[in-house]
Amino acid sequence: MTPSASARLAVAGGLADGSQWWEVAALEPEQFLGLRMSLDLRGRPFDPAGMRPRHFTDSLWGFELKDTAGGRSRLIVSGYWSFRPKWLQPLLSIVVLEPSHWVMQTRQFSNLKRLAESESA
Repeated sequence: MTPSASARLAVAGGLADGSQWWEVAALEPEQFLGLRMSLDLRGRPFDPAGMRPRHFTDSLWGFELKDTAGGRSRLIVSGYWSFRPKWLQPLLSIVVLEPSHWVMQTRQFSNLKRLAESESA
């Protein structure tokens, strides 16, 4: 993706209420979408290419579509999470991150399946 296309898709900053959102980190139309969120623990964004704050969360979330037999597609989702202080990451991962992502992605996949099947019928 060209830098100008990235600039049109990714809006730095946050929502009017002060919350943040994911920025488009990589895009191959109809094949791959990569999202990234890099925040210090006060909720302020930082540039992941520069020096990281002492305490931060940095996440990548990737969505890839693969063609399969019979004209179908498979959605592959992958993620990465880095957190400091490092000793807190395993606890937060088990108690908060994994359960919340399971609920969220199960619902997303159910809705995607429903929408894809209704459009193909």
